[in-house]
Amino acid sequence: MEKNQNFHVGLKAFVQKGRKLLILQESDRYKSGGKWELPGGRIKETESDVSSKDILERELKEECGRTLKVKVGEIVSVWIRGDHPDAQIFLVGFECKYKSGQPTLSNEHISYAWIEKGDVRKYNFAGGYLESIKEFFKKV
Repeated sequence: MEKNQNFHVGLKAFVQKGRKLLILQESDRYKSGGKWELPGGRIKETESDVSSKDILERELKEECGRTLKVKVGEIVSVWIRGDHPDAQIFLVGFECKYKSGQPTLSNEHISYAWIEKGDVRKYNFAGGYLESIKEFFKKV
């Protein structure tokens, strides 16, 4: 039998506010803490019959609070986060239009920023994010 890799699957939000993109800094409670990423998270085992958009909306509420309102759109990027200490994660990024509110962070993150295209190189992103974010800004 062929041995295949085991991936977790996560959904991420490219939350766009004008020409800016929302990024979050991981908490130091994680082995990879301090790196920057997009909001979102992994699909739970119990969510096999839940739509991707509903899962992403749940994750956004968990990580950014209930005051941040966005409209989840279409898939804009897929990539692999291979530097995660627990597993390789296959990520699917959705375009999300900012509607209102500000993020209220959970204990998973310590900071957030709204960045523009020229800011990208100032941040230490988790594995795989930099290229996806650069591609996103090329389309904006």
